[in-house]
Amino acid sequence: MKKFILLSVIGLISWTSYSDITNGTLPSAYKTQNNSQSQIDINYKKITVNPGDTVLSVVEKINPDKSLSIEKVMSDFKKLNPGSKPNKIEIGQSYNFPQY
Repeated sequence: MKKFILLSVIGLISWTSYSDITNGTLPSAYKTQNNSQSQIDINYKKITVNPGDTVLSVVEKINPDKSLSIEKVMSDFKKLNPGSKPNKIEIGQSYNFPQY
């Protein structure tokens, strides 16, 4: 029984170490740092979200004469609002929306 517990603990330590090395938290820290640097290059307008607003509808309102790529809009929104998801914006909250 002692051998089984010891083997289980060693296996758990090995698995968590491998998982941390391959998927650890450091790569995401570098990505966040890079996003904050690219934030400088994007023009934006701070807008408070109203009921029924989506990221695309707000961006289309502030950029009426532009045909926009959905992927670019979503990518720029994520860069301007670290930690916010474009599909989960909240009514009454202010976000930075890309202005082209």
